[in-house]
Amino acid sequence: MFNDQKLRLLVLLLALMFSWGGATLQQSMEVEALVSASEPIYIFQNFTPPAAIMDIAFESDYVWAATMNGVVRWNRHDGSYKTYTTADGLADNQVWSVAVDQAGNKWFGTRTGGVSRFNGSSWTTFKTTNGLPANFVTTISVHPNGNLYFGTAAGVVGFNGSSFFKLPAGGPVAWITAVAFDNNQNIWVGTYDVGTRKLSGSTWTSYGDSATGPGGRVRDIQVAPNGDVWFAFDSSFSGSVGRMSGSNWTRFTTANGLVNDYAQSLDFDAFGNLWAAFSDTQSGGFAKYSAGTWTQTDIRQNVGLDFTYVTKARADASGQMWYVSNNYLFTQEGTEWKVYLAGLPVPPLLGAPNMAVAPNGDIWITVVRVGVVHYDGQTWKLYTRANGLAGDEVADIFIDQAGNVWLSIWKNEFDIVPVGVNKFNGTNWTLFAPANGLAHAAVYSIAQDGSGNMWFGTFNGLSKFDGSTWTTYTTATGLLDNRIHKVAANGNDTWAVYYNNLEIAHYDGSTWTHYNASDGFTGSGVSAIDFDSVGNPWMAARTGINYFNGVSWEAFPITIDAPILYTTDMVVDVSGDVWLGAHGSITWIGLARFSKGVWSNYTIGDGLLSDGISHLAVIRQGMRFGLVVVTKV
Repeated sequence: MFNDQKLRLLVLLLALMFSWGGATLQQSMEVEALVSASEPIYIFQNFTPPAAIMDIAFESDYVWAATMNGVVRWNRHDGSYKTYTTADGLADNQVWSVAVDQAGNKWFGTRTGGVSRFNGSSWTTFKTTNGLPANFVTTISVHPNGNLYFGTAAGVVGFNGSSFFKLPAGGPVAWITAVAFDNNQNIWVGTYDVGTRKLSGSTWTSYGDSATGPGGRVRDIQVAPNGDVWFAFDSSFSGSVGRMSGSNWTRFTTANGLVNDYAQSLDFDAFGNLWAAFSDTQSGGFAKYSAGTWTQTDIRQNVGLDFTYVTKARADASGQMWYVSNNYLFTQEGTEWKVYLAGLPVPPLLGAPNMAVAPNGDIWITVVRVGVVHYDGQTWKLYTRANGLAGDEVADIFIDQAGNVWLSIWKNEFDIVPVGVNKFNGTNWTLFAPANGLAHAAVYSIAQDGSGNMWFGTFNGLSKFDGSTWTTYTTATGLLDNRIHKVAANGNDTWAVYYNNLEIAHYDGSTWTHYNASDGFTGSGVSAIDFDSVGNPWMAARTGINYFNGVSWEAFPITIDAPILYTTDMVVDVSGDVWLGAHGSITWIGLARFSKGVWSNYTIGDGLLSDGISHLAVIRQGMRFGLVVVTKV
């Protein structure tokens, strides 16, 4: 029996159907369907990665995150994490806000369940029946005197440790987005739709005019070390950051240095510099304001994440800044950027990832516009430009017999620029480029033959690397086209698909042989190549699969939802069955299986979260095996 798992990645699904050394992941697994009751048993089970992070708070060595799928607590030193959900005592898994009070209690504001307090061992929940204005708790702030203030969807309320107390009459009855306390004992309350209110003693002052004060849609309020009050606004405000210094109001716009007009969050570092997070998908990121000047941080170059949508900027007790983008948490320690994950990362842009499985069962998955993530069955580790990768786009990924990871790397520099091939030995990254002997920096496919030679299909030839010497094959040495779309190898046999997808080349170590339609090969539009137990190749073509028995070709059209428009990927399992994904005449056909001449398929009704298969891989561990399936949700 296999411990089967699936991970959804934004528009993607990762289904793991195997046992990881007997270890079972503790992530909300649920058996959905039995795919086969004869031969090996396939069981689909689901668990989803952590959702978007809404807020963060700090407690000594830990970072607490409120997410749309529960709470995550990270150990900031080693990146390990623990999740908390309603199963543990949390009132609601949609958590919008988090704070740690002076006694060390953790408070979590939820979407529908009120606020939950966690003292480290037990949970207590407070709702409207206890004094909250609404059960949707949007923000939590801790006053210097130890009281807590809860912003809700219907106003703000205080808590003195034992009971709730109302603020003086006249305060905002609205969606509260921020509560802050200045050096003069004033309480500033930001709202989404009625501007800002300031409470001085028992008197409220309203600010609704953006020209004279903090009117507009408030996203965040923070008080500077010198007592100035700073505000973040979205684009409905004329200028997305404002400063109230005494009675003097200053607004900052793109005209005087801001990144854009979608400010989401701000805070001050240990040196008193202001850091603001911006969420525009084109020109966001974060920026520092110091000595009257705004400086933008290029998150792609410095952090290695192609995210411009940054939603949180928060300082811990030491003044170190932390940032949030989707389900990524990241910070800078010295010159190093550290990224924290509690599951499969979400790509910043839509796109299908690629993946590979190591001999020990570890899984490597590419993340569009970010890099690659490694999963060892327990923890996730992300690799980007910041910690070794030569670029942020990975076209192909391959793991060799020794466990080295090979990636064809491209760099997003306003355009996608090919870089070459990265090799990772578990410790160090090495880049191979044309200057080292690679035929071309644009590498589309990677393979390894039985002798350990690495093969690279490039835009200008097929390169072979034996560990020290490079050999390149081109039209001058037997190829029909220098543009190699796909390469695969088994034993001493190497197969290459040309860019035109009309012919396929076979190299037996000394001679090139070509096949096309006249030879019985009907593999136009080859998406994948894999080999059976005797080394014969199967190829997924536009409308079906082709098999070469060593002498002749056989074609097996896909009969599910025919005519098939195209295939996406294919693998051959240890029993000789062929598995693939394809788009039929109307829609995706799910996970298709070709066994003993018969086609069958498994769909959403059988347990898949999507019928659109993007990538497949086989995991072999002794006599056991399983599939890794990436689908388009």
